[in-house]
Amino acid sequence: MACLRTLGLALSRRGLHDGAVTRCREAAGKAEAVGMGAGRRAYEADTLLMLGQVELAAGSYHTVPDLCGQRRELVSPLGHEADDASYLELEGDVLVELGRREEAAERYAAAAAQYEGEGTGHHADRCKSKLAKLR
Repeated sequence: MACLRTLGLALSRRGLHDGAVTRCREAAGKAEAVGMGAGRRAYEADTLLMLGQVELAAGSYHTVPDLCGQRRELVSPLGHEADDASYLELEGDVLVELGRREEAAERYAAAAAQYEGEGTGHHADRCKSKLAKLR
């Protein structure tokens, strides 16, 4: 699974989006099949985040909100605020691409607040920068 995720990310960075999406979807399917346990749920959630990032890079904007929803169901019960913030930020990125700037601003503001609550100020700063560009 980790190799498929890494390969997907590498392909995406090289602009080979079809292969990237395929590899990350394979990794997500394998992660889901393994399932169960907090550690495995977190791994599946990380795989879905990477898939969402690859889908975003590929321009598949309409698939990402569903991935974020799936990820939210996995991560929120674990109580990791920074993980919750990462899907809010990704949703903001997608909403920008869909031209839904007000909704994107809401996601970035919420993500920044959650990142700050977890002591990950550099991530909060990134979201604040994205938010400022929308205004």
